Amino acid sequence: MTSFGSDGGEVSTSADMLVFIEAFCKGKLFPKDYLDELQVWNKLFLPVSSGIGIWLVKLPWFFDPMNHTPYFIGYAGLSGAVAFHCPEDNIFIAGTINQVARPDLAFKTMINLAKQLIKS
Repeated sequence: MTSFGSDGGEVSTSADMLVFIEAFCKGKLFPKDYLDELQVWNKLFLPVSSGIGIWLVKLPWFFDPMNHTPYFIGYAGLSGAVAFHCPEDNIFIAGTINQVARPDLAFKTMINLAKQLIKS
């Protein structure tokens, strides 16, 4: 992690990221209404849109024509770390794949985990 330099990032455990994303989305850090103000979405890269300090991950209809994949809000880091909330199903996911070569794996894993949780 020291090779990334000082980019404003932080090093954390998955457990701490889970505590943070839940507090962030449930209004424990600031009034919950503020979260709505951050959700001004601009396309970043498929399937990610960027708000003000947060991301929206939502598969477009042509990848998910039956709309079975929930959407997520949160953020992802350089090393494949993710901390996201699925508002539709009240799921919080945090973790990492610990590598930068395939950042898509973090999103695929997150989506698959959420689908498994929704089924059970």
